[in-house]
Amino acid sequence: MKGQIAIKGTPQALDYQGRFTTVRGVFELFGKKFKLKNGQVSFANNAIAMTVSGVYKKAG
Repeated sequence: MKGQIAIKGTPQALDYQGRFTTVRGVFELFGKKFKLKNGQVSFANNAIAMTVSGVYKKAG
């Protein structure tokens, strides 16, 4: 993964946000291995959004 995080504010009122994107990889879902096509994780304080897509090739 690669990305950036921006942190502002004081320790008592911290404000942070950032985004990470995938570079390469695999993941397993429902017992099948998928090749990671693209993915992104974005966050701002307590909110998070994640998007991941992959390709599964069936033998035969």
